[in-house]
Amino acid sequence: MRRQEAMFRSTSLPLYGLEPSFAGPRWLGGGSYSGEDVYSLRLGHGDPGGERGPRVEVEIARASGPEALPGRRQLARELWFRAEPAPPLSGPDDMLRWRWRSEQAEATRPEPEWSTASIAVEGAPVEVAWLAEGEHWVACAGMGAAVMTVWAAGLPPEAVKLARLTAVGPYVEGSRARHARLMSERGDPSTAGRHGIPGTG
Repeated sequence: MRRQEAMFRSTSLPLYGLEPSFAGPRWLGGGSYSGEDVYSLRLGHGDPGGERGPRVEVEIARASGPEALPGRRQLARELWFRAEPAPPLSGPDDMLRWRWRSEQAEATRPEPEWSTASIAVEGAPVEVAWLAEGEHWVACAGMGAAVMTVWAAGLPPEAVKLARLTAVGPYVEGSRARHARLMSERGDPSTAGRHGIPGTG
């Protein structure tokens, strides 16, 4: 967890998140890296479990990195998975059967038809390639030397307003609070009273 926080604080990638008017939870969504080289980072907004209210994730990847330009089929596959997550499973055999059925169904789907949409970034409209599945959608666009991918559910693209971040403190605090909550629910006494942790600016 500490390494993840350090990656976000020290990265040279331009990080974007929802504007300050968004009052819901913010959290670190992870990233991809090799050694000290960070290729992509993702920031989340809303319920991390995706069960309450709108949810938005913003990923920024280096345009020259291995994660920079995922194929549109790859993005579509993740979108389809998000739109129809795994049902409650009783064990590993159920998981294997569900995964096999999902892969078979995905293999028969035709290439999706992408369209364009507009997302506000720093107050200016940015045209993005956009694909929807139910209330879930994914959008992507080049941002100079980086590539931005936005995953969202429960709100339209025109409602997503992004701003360049100068600090990730609210995301670090949100991730730590969520981690402490999960540990407390699992009966770990070492996390009691640690929801508010200083030094997250």
